[in-house]
Amino acid sequence: MESPFYCFGASSPVDLIIKNNDNSDQVLTLFQYTDEEGFNRIGTLKVNAMSAKAICLENEGPIEEGLYIFNGEQTHKIRLKGAEDFVLNLNDSAHLVTTPSELEHL
Repeated sequence: MESPFYCFGASSPVDLIIKNNDNSDQVLTLFQYTDEEGFNRIGTLKVNAMSAKAICLENEGPIEEGLYIFNGEQTHKIRLKGAEDFVLNLNDSAHLVTTPSELEHL
């Protein structure tokens, strides 16, 4: 697994580990959502086939209530509130949600 990016100065950091057990790379776009602003893109990352990527996020504000991870076809939603670390397996359907229409056109 690749080394995580550390959250220097983060008041409540959370490590997010994304596992890709598929035979193909996945490009993921991370979003947070608020009623006032809708979906706000946090960033994009690539998780290589049969590997994992760890990133560190500031776990305060809208992100703690819902982080949306979109691969162009499917959307995972995870709640980070109170978490110090979180593991998401992209091949697991536990966190799959219906893709919001705003994300389908990206």
